[in-house]
Amino acid sequence: MSKKQVKGPTAKKNRAKTSPAIQSNTELSSTNTLGKSEASRNQSKDSTSSAVATPSTGNKTFYGQVYQLSKSARKYVSKKLPLIVPAIFLMLLGFRPLPSSIPLLNIVEAHSVASPIIGAILAVVFLAAMFISFLPEPRGKNDDNTPKHSSRWRIRPLVVATGMSTASFVISSTLLVIVLIRPAWCPNTLCFFPQISTYGPHDTNLEVDFTAIQSPSYVLENAPSMYSLSSKNLPRSDDQKSIGAIRIDVRKLSSPYLVAFNIHNLRSVGFSMIIEQVALVVEQLPSIPHPLNVWSQPPSLVYQSGNLFSVTYGGQDVHAVLPATYVPLPGEHMQLKPVETDSLLMRIIPHVIAATALRFSLQITYRFANESRRYTFNPGYVFEVVFAKTPNWNTYHLQDGQLVKGE
Repeated sequence: MSKKQVKGPTAKKNRAKTSPAIQSNTELSSTNTLGKSEASRNQSKDSTSSAVATPSTGNKTFYGQVYQLSKSARKYVSKKLPLIVPAIFLMLLGFRPLPSSIPLLNIVEAHSVASPIIGAILAVVFLAAMFISFLPEPRGKNDDNTPKHSSRWRIRPLVVATGMSTASFVISSTLLVIVLIRPAWCPNTLCFFPQISTYGPHDTNLEVDFTAIQSPSYVLENAPSMYSLSSKNLPRSDDQKSIGAIRIDVRKLSSPYLVAFNIHNLRSVGFSMIIEQVALVVEQLPSIPHPLNVWSQPPSLVYQSGNLFSVTYGGQDVHAVLPATYVPLPGEHMQLKPVETDSLLMRIIPHVIAATALRFSLQITYRFANESRRYTFNPGYVFEVVFAKTPNWNTYHLQDGQLVKGE
């Protein structure tokens, strides 16, 4: 038999009896569920706040701080570079004036040794910082929440250190090679060039030292009676102020008129110096004294060989530049190796009809074998020679220490 469904007041009473228990269980389960959800939310909030409040342990390490500084430097450069490059471009085009003085260049000139070394170190540090700034950001180990570094990341700091040490080795090796080779542009304080003594006028590369005048006769500027051997006031060949005298109406002379110099290449390293041109510069055309008294005596030293340059004077006016011919090898050039000293002889051949007095100087044009730039140097010596004829020629010679008139 099937059970009959109970209806009526009895059923209502049963539902009334069972409903409070069911309600209490339901309320307890819902309360537990809400408590658990609230606890989980609070825990997530606490973990989130602790994660926000606690900085990454990777930034606390030395490499983390270096990384942050490198990244800040890269951001600064990226912001300033768009401003610097157009400014330089406008200065090069002339739209902006160039700075009148650059203090950094003054510091470099004042400290020619320390400045390249410090600049190289700063360049290495800057390049290393730029390289580090592009690497992944370092992270610390926060229990099991943060991922572990890969083996590739562990190798990268070693690569950075190796790169910096390699760059330091290259820079130091380069400096060592520069010191050993000692190129011409290397400063003396770094390359320790040997000290070169100079005696005559010189520029940066060339020294010209007067040696002697070779002349068959010398002009007596004062009265002949004022000269004597004991007074030591006779014209001397080693005195640049001595005035030579040559007769132009005599075909054969005992010796030509020439001036001897020693020239010295002041560069201690590098390529040879090429003397491209030696020229006579007409400084003045003074008047000839009347009467012309001359002291005739054979030269104590006659230059018969050497680097002889010959020039012909034909009465050119003041400021004229007369190139000389290199007699040993016409069309070729005299050369000087680094630190080499050699003789240079300037011979003047008169080609004038009237008697003439000439004051002249020497001008040398040279260059180096590896350079196209030409240098021009005038030592500043001024010499004088008189080209005279027999009617105005009074010869004197020494006799018993005094000058006496000869034939």
